[in-house]
Amino acid sequence: MDSLTNVETARRVEAWAGEVRVNLVRTIALVTFYGYHLIDVYLSRDDPTYTPAYRTSVTAVVVGWAGVILIAYAILRPGRLPPALPYFTVAADAVLTASLVTVSGGPRSPLVLLFLLLVGAAPLRLSRPVVYVSTAAAVLGYLATLGHYIFVRTGATAYYADRAARISRPQEVVTVLALLTAGLLAGQIVRQSHRLTCPPRGRA
Repeated sequence: MDSLTNVETARRVEAWAGEVRVNLVRTIALVTFYGYHLIDVYLSRDDPTYTPAYRTSVTAVVVGWAGVILIAYAILRPGRLPPALPYFTVAADAVLTASLVTVSGGPRSPLVLLFLLLVGAAPLRLSRPVVYVSTAAAVLGYLATLGHYIFVRTGATAYYADRAARISRPQEVVTVLALLTAGLLAGQIVRQSHRLTCPPRGRA
């Protein structure tokens, strides 16, 4: 029983440490991506696609992400990990990623690859439910950006009438399958880590 208790304590500590690492990576990624965005806007200042509305939208998303970072840091700093925090940060990352992809051109934007990072960060939490939620959030986020592009940005009639405006069906399917496969692999990583830390039977 003592061994089992020690294992559960170690998992809780590592889950807290994992959430701290995710928040650190989130911070580094935010600074890096936004820094690149500012440089790109400056170098492409004559590009008509870099409108004030676009720059304002990107900055609003960045401010929102900075708020998530500060909230997570404040909660994690005392060394505690509320059970709801990983789900909150996953949901926030999914919504903000979808928002960033949407304002940056929709599913045609290379930023759509950020949904894979949402799944890739999940194993650090050492929780299969969090992995499942992260995968579902990434898929739903991608589908939301796709729906916005079709029905709001382009318009369904124009989208289906103009072949050049469409996202190819293979691209849509492969993107969703890639996210699901990444989630499957992430879940197996967590399962394997739990198996390695389980005490031998008969000694618990």
